[in-house]
Amino acid sequence: MKKIILTQDSEHLKILIKNEISLNGNKCDLNHIDVSKVENMSNIFSNSEFNHDLTNWKPKNLESKDFLFNNCSAPIPYWAEVEDTPAAVRSYWLNKELDQSLIDKKSKEGKIKI
Repeated sequence: MKKIILTQDSEHLKILIKNEISLNGNKCDLNHIDVSKVENMSNIFSNSEFNHDLTNWKPKNLESKDFLFNNCSAPIPYWAEVEDTPAAVRSYWLNKELDQSLIDKKSKEGKIKI
């Protein structure tokens, strides 16, 4: 597993993506890049041949994503398709946390004390 890299802004993100693609090709894994501080992802993958999953990206502070995947072959993550991205991201992670809490609670209830 690669070391997590925290991006500071969109320019830093562009550099990281360009370096990863140049080293590992268009199907490289970018899930080790923490995008939680990035506010603007406009045109990041525009006209790119990048094509890999980005499900681990959590763009908590994303404000702009105009043309993020314009003419790109990558699978579009759920948060890139919603109008109010920050609310969708918060809602998605809240639901994941609630689901995990329910799973944890059910697994505790299912245990038998001996």
